[in-house]
Amino acid sequence: MSFKFMATLSASIAGSLTLMYGLFPGLVYWIFSIDDGGLVADFLSRRVAVLFLGFCVLLWTMRNAAHSPTRNAVCLGVAVMTGAFAFLGLGEIMRGFAGGLTWGVVALEFFLMVGFARIWLANK
Repeated sequence: MSFKFMATLSASIAGSLTLMYGLFPGLVYWIFSIDDGGLVADFLSRRVAVLFLGFCVLLWTMRNAAHSPTRNAVCLGVAVMTGAFAFLGLGEIMRGFAGGLTWGVVALEFFLMVGFARIWLANK
């Protein structure tokens, strides 16, 4: 898989998550099969939306970047972040907190981790 493909896919996912976390936090609760967290969870969800917006902009603007140390740093950072998300999600499943579509989310995060890690390793 090319960096352009992975960056474009990830930017698209991050853009979707920006909208979901920012405008429809109840959908997030449904996907992870968790109770509605109320005002505090909605507040945190909107803050997470801003993080995903930054991630979306970063990857979208870098999708055509040529091989460089900066691009490799982005690949490593995204691999670490998505890997941490995947293992965090797996841990929440194992402790019985999250369910529902969480397995699908973990699989997607794992796929992104492997894709970006392969690009990083190939271009070290």
